[in-house]
Amino acid sequence: MSETSSADANSANASQVKAIRITLDAVRVNRNKSEYRNIPRARSSQGHELVGDGPLVARMAAILRDENPGFEGLLEVYRGDTLCFIPVPLKRAFRKGPQPKHLRRTAA
Repeated sequence: MSETSSADANSANASQVKAIRITLDAVRVNRNKSEYRNIPRARSSQGHELVGDGPLVARMAAILRDENPGFEGLLEVYRGDTLCFIPVPLKRAFRKGPQPKHLRRTAA
């Protein structure tokens, strides 16, 4: 299958879906034989997976926006069966906006 036809199939599939779901959990990573730590993981219903520290949901939302520019549905974020964030349209989910005036740094 060519790259163009797979992109068309993805956009057609996205237009049929009413919501994209991101599921949050943790993955156990071993440092050595006796040490381990849990690292956060975000997986989407579109088949993407991000593992690591930092703003995983914001990065996942940016990836989903880039791949599905015509998607009009909601973005839902769950941890297990618990809804973590209020569902919002993907187009405006986790975007960076201007900093509020009361938090801006003033020139000294």
